Amino acid sequence: MKRVIDKIIGEEQGREHIIICGIHGNELAGVRAIKNVMNFIRENNIPIKGNITALNGNIEAIKKEVRFVDKDLNRLWTEDYISRKKSYENIHEIKELKELNSEIENICSGDYKNCVILDFHSFTADSGIFAIPADNERSVELAKVFQVQFVEKLTSNLKETLIQYFAFKGATAVVFEGGQHFAKETQKNIEAGAYLALTYLGAINKDYIPNYEYYKKMLQTKALDLPKHFKLSYIHRIKNGNIFKMNPGYVNFQRIKKGEVLAIENGKNICSQFDGTMLMPLYQKQGTNGFYIIQEN
Repeated sequence: MKRVIDKIIGEEQGREHIIICGIHGNELAGVRAIKNVMNFIRENNIPIKGNITALNGNIEAIKKEVRFVDKDLNRLWTEDYISRKKSYENIHEIKELKELNSEIENICSGDYKNCVILDFHSFTADSGIFAIPADNERSVELAKVFQVQFVEKLTSNLKETLIQYFAFKGATAVVFEGGQHFAKETQKNIEAGAYLALTYLGAINKDYIPNYEYYKKMLQTKALDLPKHFKLSYIHRIKNGNIFKMNPGYVNFQRIKKGEVLAIENGKNICSQFDGTMLMPLYQKQGTNGFYIIQEN
C-alpha cells in the first residue's frame, strides 16, 4: 500500500487540495470512498483547478484494520513528535507521522494559505454525521458546506490533531465524520462530502458531477433536526491504564442531563457535569477520549 492514493494535476494551477483517509486504520469506508472519488475524476478526465492529492493515513493500521498500532496517529501532531529522531523509535505511528507530514509539507511547499486539507473519518456511535473545522474562519466556512452539524473549538482543545497542526501553519482544514464505521451509507456520505467540498473550493465545476444535486440533497437529509452550530464544552480523557466503559445506547447529538451517569471508569460512575449534547461516545477498545460534550453555539 502506498502513501499517495492518487495525485491529479490541474489544468490551472492554484490551490493544493489534500484529501486524507485512514488516519485511523479501522475507518475503511473513507479509504474506499476517496479511491472512488479520485478514480471518477481521473477516468472521466474532469478538468480541475489546482491540484488534488489523496493520501493514506496510517498504512499499517489500515492493513490490520485497527484504529492504531501503538498510538493514535491523530494525537501525535506536535513539533516534539515530528522532530525527535530516537526517543520514539519503538512507536510505529511515529514512522507514519513523519512520512505523512513530509508528504504534506512537500505538497504545500511552505504556502499553507493556498493549501486545503480534507480529513475523512467515521465513528463507533450509531448516528449523527458532522464536521469539525480547525480553529480559523476559513475552516469554519468550509465546514458549513457539508450542510450537517458542525462543532467548533474541538481542535483547539485537541491541539495534537493533524488539522489543527496545519491550520496553525495557515492551512484551511476540516474533518468530515461520515457515519458509523460499518454502516452501508457511510462510504456514500464521504463521497458526497468530498464532491461538495471540492466544488465549493473551486477545484471541480459541479456540472461535471452527474450526481451533484443528489449528493447535496442526501447530506441535507442526514442533518439532524437540531441547530447546525455547536461548540465543545468538555472532553472526557481516559487516563493511561484506566478501565473505561461507556454506558450503552448513546449516539451522536443525543441530549444529556447534568448528573446523568454516562460511563464507568475504574469502577466509578462518570456523570455529566452539566446539561449538553453527546458526541463521539467510545464503543471500541482503542481510544484515549471516552466522550465529548457539546452545546449549542
